[in-house]
Amino acid sequence: MRQRALFCTCGSAKIFAKSMCLRCYQAHWHDQRHFGGLRSQAIARDGRCILCDEIERGKLIVHHRKPGYNALGRFATVCRACHLQIHLRRRLSYALSTKFKAFWREQHRNQAEQLELEFIAECRVEQESLFHAA
Repeated sequence: MRQRALFCTCGSAKIFAKSMCLRCYQAHWHDQRHFGGLRSQAIARDGRCILCDEIERGKLIVHHRKPGYNALGRFATVCRACHLQIHLRRRLSYALSTKFKAFWREQHRNQAEQLELEFIAECRVEQESLFHAA
């Protein structure tokens, strides 16, 4: 017979199911359903957003680099802001990192990309005198 826990691992006294509070149980269920139980391992492996180096745990999520394919090597830990940019950005701009561009291209395979050209401005203006000698 299995003994019921008095507290969840997060410290909550309100046990919902499987010795977990409702919040931890929902996180566990989501992890099993969408990440094959590997979500926490991916966050532990990276420890921070691999695009912007955000380290706050509450802001980190796991991004599927290949949707529907659950393998630890195909997960990337990113912060919520970077994850939204990967999915919602319509086109690439000039000042983005090469790693971000790679993630964006994986999600937007058929999307046209803006060609990046280096902008070099050379201004050669010869000064004319305002007054001509008569």
